[in-house]
Amino acid sequence: LPALGKGTTSRRHEGNSAPSAHVTAAIVLATAAFAGVFLLFIVGVGFRYLGGVSLTWTAELAVILFLWTVFVGAGVAVPLDDHVRVDALEAILPERVARLATAAALAAVGLLFLATLPWVYDYLAFLWRERTSVLRWRFDRVYLCFSLFQGAIGLALVARAGVLAGDLIAEIVREELPILPIWQYAPIEGTKASLAGFTPNINQRQNGWNIKDWFWAS
Repeated sequence: LPALGKGTTSRRHEGNSAPSAHVTAAIVLATAAFAGVFLLFIVGVGFRYLGGVSLTWTAELAVILFLWTVFVGAGVAVPLDDHVRVDALEAILPERVARLATAAALAAVGLLFLATLPWVYDYLAFLWRERTSVLRWRFDRVYLCFSLFQGAIGLALVARAGVLAGDLIAEIVREELPILPIWQYAPIEGTKASLAGFTPNINQRQNGWNIKDWFWAS
């Protein structure tokens, strides 16, 4: 049974392990969006100072791209251990108590994020009446990235809490379990039709364990 080592960060995203497909896609999209922000900034400055034309839409689109880059990147591409965390209480608690408290805190915050997500989305959906000043994009679509961020973080926190709790339980079971059968076979035996009381038992190498109960049926 696998067990978590000391501390709560042994499952930290390791540099040697390849990220999952959705994390890789989020990193690629966030990188492309950030590159788009930089290009829009260069285009806006170039047209303003070289061509004497002010492109207001570039600044607005750059802000929207930056907003989506921050929230989608933070919610999907950034590992949980890279987010800001306060572990003052965890540092003074016994190891297993600290891990249990960490799992409980992660689950509580994650469930809170998921529970309040419908209300947050409902508030953002109310903004459909408002539009951006230049591109005239609806605000509910512009700020949809916050709902995606909240949902992704909520699911990630609940999943991490389950991993920590499962590892803690596995470690306790591993320490307390006196014996763990790794391999077991089941013998196949034939008996006469008139033999009564014969009872197979996979925990016995031979099924004569209850031979005192056998008898010939009339």
